[in-house]
Amino acid sequence: MSDNSISRVNYFEGQFMRTQDFTDEQAYHVAMRRRHNISHHTWGIVSGLELVQSDGNFFVEPGMAVDGYGRELVLPQKTPLSSSAFVDKDSKELDVWLVYSRSGSDQPPSGYAGCGNGNGNGTSFYRWNENAQIVLEKPDPEFPDPRQPKGLIVQDRNFDASRTPPDCPKSYWPVYLGQIIDDPTQKQRFAVNLDNRPYAGLVGNSINAPSGRARVQIGSERADDKRRFAVFTRDNQKPNIWQPRLAVHDDGELKIRGNTSLYGNLTMAAGAIEFEAGSARSSTAPPWNIYHVSENGFDELRIEMAAPQTGGQAGRNQVVIGAWFKGIDETGQETEKFHPCLTIRDDGTVRVEGNLIVNGFVVAQSITPRTQSDAARNAAASALMSGIVGTTSRLPEVPTGGDRNVT
Repeated sequence: MSDNSISRVNYFEGQFMRTQDFTDEQAYHVAMRRRHNISHHTWGIVSGLELVQSDGNFFVEPGMAVDGYGRELVLPQKTPLSSSAFVDKDSKELDVWLVYSRSGSDQPPSGYAGCGNGNGNGTSFYRWNENAQIVLEKPDPEFPDPRQPKGLIVQDRNFDASRTPPDCPKSYWPVYLGQIIDDPTQKQRFAVNLDNRPYAGLVGNSINAPSGRARVQIGSERADDKRRFAVFTRDNQKPNIWQPRLAVHDDGELKIRGNTSLYGNLTMAAGAIEFEAGSARSSTAPPWNIYHVSENGFDELRIEMAAPQTGGQAGRNQVVIGAWFKGIDETGQETEKFHPCLTIRDDGTVRVEGNLIVNGFVVAQSITPRTQSDAARNAAASALMSGIVGTTSRLPEVPTGGDRNVT
């Protein structure tokens, strides 16, 4: 069987089975499983394997990882790390790695060993134990990328499932778990750094929901597809049509299709919110909208309030522009609250708090006066007369003298 060939044992009646046949059967399944690990997934930490420290002692929590050859690295229990490694490696910082290991175990049962040579294939054990070993190393600045670890064969850096994954531990591919620190010069002498830990991922172009009603696109298979990430759902009116509800394009543009609810603050870090022109909403659409509409040759940016309820009082809805600042409340205490500057109500009333400065003209359109009661007219006349009476006029002083006539 060649190094990268894929073949499995063909069984037939009366076949004489050799040890090599069983070895090949096992190797086929082991290799195919490891091919799956590095073709359908990316290698790295699958779960657990956190570094922790307690009273100056460092530990690795139980967990599992997969190395770049697709081999599973399982740490079944919490494992202490040697504190003497800081002295042995002459370093205050140590990188922690997990590597694949294999060892023989279990003696053959009585009567099942081979004649004169253990179990018949030159070995004296009955099982292979696949282990995960912890390795502590001094950080090497020439290898800063945990996905390109030191000691890895150069031609294996892009190892893929087209090649047969090795089983021998001499094929070295360490998985980085983090860094432990013992620095007596620091206030916090013992520390753990979990930055840059490589985690296992999923390889694929799309994720399909079991319901068949949603899917996620990751990357782009077609050259003319600019979407790099998208969430699709089926159109309610046309079930055979998939609509990209959320899409991120290769130029960074984000597109959202359909109504969107945002819970929390929206911050524009440089840039602006742009409203493209559309049609006016229907009478059944929800109010309290800001939208851009183009009608009758004019473009409008509308801020729409809710309409008064049937039989309700107009003026109960309003748009307010204002600011928070400190002021004096009704009790004379200084307090910070919202102060309106401009208020527009749904009945057309506009209220300005403060000075109104107009650079230009104030043009009055035709106004239909409201019918006033006698009491209202009398009050207005009284106010006008009070203003006239209360106004004092100062005429210029007239010079006196015989040479000036006064008319």
